Amino acid sequence: MLKLMSRLRAIALGIGGLFLTPSCRDPGPPAPAQGPGPTAPASPTTMVEVAEPVAPPAADARSNELRQDPPGLTPEALHAAIPAMTYRARPPRTAAGQPQIPYEQLRLGLYDHATRTFVPVTPPVPSALGGLLDRRAERALVLAGDLVMGEIWLVQARRIDVSLFDLGELDGDEPADAVLQVVDVDAGQPKTDRIRVAVEAALAGPDAARVTLRQLGYEPKDTASLLVTAEGVRLTREHVSSDSLHLHVDASGAFVEVPPPKGVAIEAGGLRISERAAAGGRLAVDRPRRPKALLPLGPGHEQGHRHVARTPDGRFVMVFTVEAGCRELAYERHVLDRIDLAHDSVTRLSEAPVHAGAALGPDGSVYLDADGRVLRFPPDSTTAVADVRPGVRFATPDFDRDCSI
Repeated sequence: MLKLMSRLRAIALGIGGLFLTPSCRDPGPPAPAQGPGPTAPASPTTMVEVAEPVAPPAADARSNELRQDPPGLTPEALHAAIPAMTYRARPPRTAAGQPQIPYEQLRLGLYDHATRTFVPVTPPVPSALGGLLDRRAERALVLAGDLVMGEIWLVQARRIDVSLFDLGELDGDEPADAVLQVVDVDAGQPKTDRIRVAVEAALAGPDAARVTLRQLGYEPKDTASLLVTAEGVRLTREHVSSDSLHLHVDASGAFVEVPPPKGVAIEAGGLRISERAAAGGRLAVDRPRRPKALLPLGPGHEQGHRHVARTPDGRFVMVFTVEAGCRELAYERHVLDRIDLAHDSVTRLSEAPVHAGAALGPDGSVYLDADGRVLRFPPDSTTAVADVRPGVRFATPDFDRDCSI
């Protein structure tokens, strides 16, 4: 069943021309912005205030690609860089009206905002659905496949390919080497032919991946999991854990779920901080405080795909939640909070009925990719700045799902 990645799919060459495809859903009018300070009950939409844009390096108009950066990022800068991506957007439907992945030439990489440098760590993967970077495990995982319309309205990912890349020897000059490439991992298994609600993938070791097929009916009998290694693909009883770093692909799009780091937990009513020291043992803040403090979060984080991150010094925490689906009509929304543990403050940076992605920089800056643009919230400001390098993205476009069927 194992074979090298060899299936050719039609793709355009280059990386860039990177714009979110217009959504077929009207997000509605924005509401006034919510000011800084502790989180108040959230309004339906928080409009982002944007400062005057700063012009970063531009894309090469002749090649329609993100310019290749000169080598020179130090290992320290690479270590502190933010997981990001580039891709080329395309229509979410073919000329025949069939669903297709609304982007191509997806490359995972690292973004250093201080130098506005994007370092690609994976080559472009044909028909990539999405991917994730695991800095601790020094691996990148990319899931590829085809979008097909099932017997019901669900858009399903099928003919799944898995690629793993080694980030251990990353120097910023060349993409990482592939340590695992297997195509059609979901083919030839009688238990994987059912209508598929979602596909999830995560690392299962340095050279292995786990793929869980959430099939109609869900757990326990209709969920099938596959262990993908260089020796082959086999069914396993161990599913991708919801508490792990993993990629989730369903009819709405591809989402990377990032669990809270050590010492941080999301509970009913707020964010619990059980460790005031950061990962390196440094104090998060100078002044002591009571342990296991619960900081209240505004509404919107109860369900959805969540990304929780903390700066290396432990001062800032970002909590981002995005949700999409069908409730007679297609819907999508996101909420984004930043917590400053030096002042015990929770600030809602964005809340809107649009698809989005977010990332936290090492200095406490929060990057929001929403509604076709990427903005940065500096560490001590709720006013966003449009100074991120063009072409660098933190979310892939959502899929075009038809909820009327």
